[in-house]
Amino acid sequence: MSESESRIRRTVTVSEAAEELGVSRTTMYEAVRTGEIPSKRLGRHIIIPRSAIDDFQGGPTSPGASGNYEPPAPTLADREAAWERAHATQAQALTEYLEAAGRAQALLHSYLAACHQESEAYRALLRRSRR
Repeated sequence: MSESESRIRRTVTVSEAAEELGVSRTTMYEAVRTGEIPSKRLGRHIIIPRSAIDDFQGGPTSPGASGNYEPPAPTLADREAAWERAHATQAQALTEYLEAAGRAQALLHSYLAACHQESEAYRALLRRSRR
């Protein structure tokens, strides 16, 4: 479709919108699904108002406005803090796991000791009955 034809039409298809914005159809369908690009369903077809594409292309990019705002890249301090939080969480999880494993080991030792005592008592009973 030529540029003059698309300006005449008030709506575009998902494929046409994707091509115009320079993204894949999958990305455009995701934007439609999440509501980032307003659309209407007409039977099995999804149509996108031309104004939605125009607004998206020239829309506001400030944090409080709708549009395609991207937050600033994280700083080194942000990345280090995130790493520290993740490391602390993993260390805590490992500590809890080892504590639980220690409790399980103690329970197993208790159980085996009780089984051994019961076995010894049973053997003593058998020895007495054979006499």
